[in-house]
Amino acid sequence: MADDRDVIRFAVSPDGASVAFTCDPVQWTRYELHTVATAGGTAIRISGSVAFDHDVDDFTWSSLSDLVIFRYGRNATGTWNLYSVPARGGQRQQLNPPPVANGAVQPGAGVHLGSAWYLCDCERDELIQAYLAPLPSSVFSDGFEAGATSAWR
Repeated sequence: MADDRDVIRFAVSPDGASVAFTCDPVQWTRYELHTVATAGGTAIRISGSVAFDHDVDDFTWSSLSDLVIFRYGRNATGTWNLYSVPARGGQRQQLNPPPVANGAVQPGAGVHLGSAWYLCDCERDELIQAYLAPLPSSVFSDGFEAGATSAWR
């Protein structure tokens, strides 16, 4: 990264194999989410495209180290949503319902038993409530849920 770029936050995955971090490699103070193996290698941007006046903020790992959960939004308006994305990259998925006008997902999401919990001003302005969103997981993506049994052989 250029001299005026920064890594703002990092966290090692629960299995110790990867590190997730936010940095501003493209534009000063426009933070993106990346992962890299703890053994080294090339960092992968997993946040997807980050709009001009948006940032990634406040992320956490899933307990199985297969997903990263993060807030993405716009500081200027205070509009923040919660997303999950596979740790090695892929399509991000919004976890919260669309907030009301002036509403936002608050910092401090957590993960427990395959779900993300978070605080959001989603239903009525200035009323922050706790929410729980099931997380997509690669644990059962072996075809078994579709009736295949090859993963068991």
